[in-house]
Amino acid sequence: PHLAQFLARCVLDEVLPPRFLRDPYVAGLGGDVVEQAVHLLSRDHGTSRLSTIWGPGDGRPVEELKLATDQLLQEYLLSRDLVEATRCVTELNAPLFHHEVVKRALSLAIDHPEEDRAAVIDLLRHLRTDDVM
Repeated sequence: PHLAQFLARCVLDEVLPPRFLRDPYVAGLGGDVVEQAVHLLSRDHGTSRLSTIWGPGDGRPVEELKLATDQLLQEYLLSRDLVEATRCVTELNAPLFHHEVVKRALSLAIDHPEEDRAAVIDLLRHLRTDDVM
């Protein structure tokens, strides 16, 4: 059930498009796992139930974590303080939300100058090296 939960949550968090689960090739490879993910997304109050499947660890809503992530990334681009950014990511207390931190960091970097893009890569590298992610 964990893989089906993961797939369902990826669709819910817009990491994967909903049509991914309807793709015949994916369905052929995934079989029961894909069917379970579709079921999780289609049941009554499915999105509410899925919102805590892989985090956030402290029960905060996903939207609150997204806002906190955006704020910490903006602050990092202003300060370039790796230690503070690392502390903020750790304080999110949602290790299974780290994919969203990476996604939002890369999305933010795309629209910024080269030095900001390099700083975001430095941050992600630092988070990985320090085993935060």
